[in-house]
Amino acid sequence: MGVTCYPEWCQAPWLNGNHLPLPPQVHLDVILLAIWQIWEARNKLMFDQASSTASDILRQVINDMDSWSCRYKDNKNLLHTWRMYLAQLM
Repeated sequence: MGVTCYPEWCQAPWLNGNHLPLPPQVHLDVILLAIWQIWEARNKLMFDQASSTASDILRQVINDMDSWSCRYKDNKNLLHTWRMYLAQLM
């Protein structure tokens, strides 16, 4: 899929991105969305022979964040900060 994975990332994936200057209040939610979309991309590759790029996965994470944003009434700005960070990675 063109994505580099380091063993330490797999041991505690919820810690990925902890060092970034991003709001910690929604960190776990964003990481879980990313893990879910990586799993979805894996399933598409295995069962549909459809590959995904890292940008495709990030785009889907951002779409999920937008879909779930109503859940974050008090933290919308924090979620938006993460959204902007992920968008710049594409």
